[in-house]
Amino acid sequence: MFCSIPCSEILSESTRRRSPLEAAVQNMPKLFDSFFAVASSVTMVVAYAVYNWQVIRGKSTPNAASWLIWAVAGIVSASSYFVMTGSIPKSLAVITDALLCSSVFLLALFKKKFGKLFAIDYIVLGGSILVVGIWTVWGSADTANLFMQCVGFVGFFPTCAGLIRKTIREEKLAWFLWGLAYFFASVV
Repeated sequence: MFCSIPCSEILSESTRRRSPLEAAVQNMPKLFDSFFAVASSVTMVVAYAVYNWQVIRGKSTPNAASWLIWAVAGIVSASSYFVMTGSIPKSLAVITDALLCSSVFLLALFKKKFGKLFAIDYIVLGGSILVVGIWTVWGSADTANLFMQCVGFVGFFPTCAGLIRKTIREEKLAWFLWGLAYFFASVV
C-alpha cells in the first residue's frame, strides 16, 4: 500500500538494474580469457628469455631445423588463428610465441649456436615447406592452422634426435615454462 509501483514491475528483469557483482559474473568469461591470455604471453616471454640466456651461455644448443620449423609454423599459425578468431586476446599467446620463436632462431643463427643437421632435419623441413604450400593452394585459415599444429609437433623430431645422439643439449626450465604457457593458452 505504501508503494505505488506494482511488485511485479520491481522484480522485472527489464526494469531492475544489475548489481556490480552480477555484471562481473556476466563478464567473467571475458575476464578469464584476458587473464589467461596475458598469463600465457608473460610466461612465454620469461621462457624465451631463459632459453636465449641458456643459448648464449652454451647451456642449450638449438636444432636449426626445429627452430626454423617452429618460427615459420608460428608465424603461419598466428596469422591463420587471428583470421579465424578475429580476437587479439585469443591470438595474443600465438602472436607472442611466433615473434619470440623467430628471435631464438635468429639469435642462434647470428651467434652460430646451432647443432649439426642430419637427414631427418632436412626431411622435416621439406615437409613443413610442403604444408605451407598446401595452405597457399587451399587458402583456408582453418586448414592451415590444423596443418601447422601437426608441423609444430613434427618439429620436435629433429630436437629429440639431436638429444638422443647427444649432438645438442637442452636445459629443462624453459621447456617447463613453455608447457605452462601453452596450458594457459589452451584455457583461452
